[in-house]
Formats: sequence, structure tokens, C-alpha cells
Amino acid sequence: MNKTLFHPQYYLALLILLVACSKQAPNEPQPTQKSPSQVDSSQPISPPVGLSHSTSATETAQIQIRVQRGFYVDGRPASDLEAHARRKPEQVIAWAGITEGMEIIDLDATGGYYSENLAWAVGLDGWVIAHNTPGALDLRGGSNRSTLEKRLQHNRLPQIEAVEMDYSQLADKFDELHGATMVNAFHDLYYSQGESATLQALHSIYQILAPSGFLLLVDHLGQTGNNNDELHRIDPDIARDLLERSGFTISEESDLLARPEDNPELSIFDARVRGKTHRFILKAVKPAG
Repeated sequence: MNKTLFHPQYYLALLILLVACSKQAPNEPQPTQKSPSQVDSSQPISPPVGLSHSTSATETAQIQIRVQRGFYVDGRPASDLEAHARRKPEQVIAWAGITEGMEIIDLDATGGYYSENLAWAVGLDGWVIAHNTPGALDLRGGSNRSTLEKRLQHNRLPQIEAVEMDYSQLADKFDELHGATMVNAFHDLYYSQGESATLQALHSIYQILAPSGFLLLVDHLGQTGNNNDELHRIDPDIARDLLERSGFTISEESDLLARPEDNPELSIFDARVRGKTHRFILKAVKPAG
């Protein structure tokens, strides 16, 4: 493997070359607030930790450029950009190998922050399903519902379809999807519904994926012995076990969102760690055979 392809200076040079020498692709939404080249200069393009061998360096840079550029488009909530630096969605999405033309379901999408990032990655040739369970959008005074509706109003992201349904209903509508994402939501599913219901949900997710399709799972790190339910965290060993019992194979893990300064004994809402928690990343694949 050519290590020069993974040097940060390579990616910065590639970013400049791609943006300067290529026109806006016709199948992407058109930014109207800023020039496509005006990405956040404080967040340079860099190779994700644990880069998938199936994704070339050029493809990885292009994915990151598209996602990062989407933060400057008309109608994007200002809070999205505020969350950008700590959540690194362009790097997580590129690491997972989510690229143009894919069909992805964003599970427990709430207000659609990750759904929009995915929409920029897959472009208008792709499809993003922003999924929420019934009633979930009405929590917190309905703020997630209003955020999602505003995000999608006037058909500004036509590749996103918003749906509200239980996990058990997913297979009635979807199949052969390339991938699924579940970001900071697995702990809620596990602690609110229990192990049996979580296994059933994972089975439903497994059903709607094509062979070799994947589930990208991101969540707040919990440790054995802590009251992770109250802390809104989960032990990654629990996630690995449930994924494997549901038929998935853990293909890759990443420490891209590692935060050594996090204290896993504190709630994720504690002011000392809020927005600075260590989040683990798992990529679980449905076997091809």
C-alpha cells in the first residue's frame, strides 16, 4: 500500500485540484450560499482512520468534499455546522465507503442531521431514507419533527424520503439496500426496548440489506459495571454480541471519534463531557453468501 496516499498533505492537494479543476456534478444539489470550494478551512480533508481497502484515496477525498460542501447550502440548520467539528461526518461516511448512487437508510434519524450528510454523499442518483419510529419525532416538544420538516421543505433534498414506522415494518417496504446507519441511537433502543426487541430490530435491519450490505453503528462509549442506561452510553461489547447474534459480521472498527479525555462514568449530558464523548464505530456486514 502506498503510504503517501494517506498523508494529510496529499488530501489537501487533492482537494484543491478536484475543486479547482472540476465542475459541479449535475446530479448533486446546487449550493447557493457559498462557492463549492469554500469548505470549512478549519476542518482540512484528512484520511479517515481505518480507511476501507475497497475505497480508493481519490474516492475518499471526493466523498468528504461533497459532504463537507453540504454544510454551506441554503436551508441547512446553523446547528449542523456547529456540530460538524466534533462529529466529523464526512470522515465517518468516507471511512464506511458510502458513496455516490448508494441507497442508505438512516435509522432513528430524528431531525435528519446525518440524513442530510448522507444525501450529499450519495447524490441525486442515490436514495436516503430518514427513518423514525412512530411518536419519536414528537418527543422534546416536537423539535425533531419541525427540524426535519424544515430541512426537507421545498424539496431541497429530493433524494431523502422520510418515513415513520416500527422496525418490524421495514421489510414490508424496503429491501436490497446498500447500507444502514444508526448514529447515537443504539443505546436508546437497547435500554428502552430490551435485548429481545433489539435483536428483533437488528433482524429487521438485516432483512432489508442486500448481501454484503452493512450497518454503520456509532454510539457513546460505556464501560462494564457502570449504569450505562442512565448515562446514555453502551458497552461496545454488548453491541458486538447482539450484531453477531443477528447474523452480522463485524468487518471493521474505527477510533476516528475517540476522545481520550472523556469520562465514561459521566452522563453524555454532563457539561464536563457534553459534545466531547468518546464514540465507538462499528461496521457490521451482512454476509454475501
